[in-house]
Amino acid sequence: MVKKLGINITGPEINKAHRLAPPNDSNKSPAIIVKFLSQKLRDNIYFKRSKLKDINNKSGNDGFKVFINESLTKANKEVFKAALSFKKRFHYKYIWTNHGLTYLKKDEDHQATIIRRFEDLPSDGKELK
Repeated sequence: MVKKLGINITGPEINKAHRLAPPNDSNKSPAIIVKFLSQKLRDNIYFKRSKLKDINNKSGNDGFKVFINESLTKANKEVFKAALSFKKRFHYKYIWTNHGLTYLKKDEDHQATIIRRFEDLPSDGKELK
């Protein structure tokens, strides 16, 4: 997969890798957790993950799609879920995480806003600060 992103890694650059328990939905493959020895390599792979959209849309993937997500703490997962709900409710276009923080962006003409806690999301959908 990383070769498709244009990155060449070798075994010594990976500290640990293992599958999680299979999901309840038998049509899905279990997620794989990878811990890298180098933060620079991890950041490079995470930065290039947007190329997976093109790879996933090409035929020949046997219907399987690959995604790269950060492993978030329980608290940060909850903040992300709240921000995702906000995004859908108020028609924001972009949401992502980076280094454990959630970012929201209304559209191409607006700056991204860091969402650190629930209070950063206005309940009325007004412009984020």
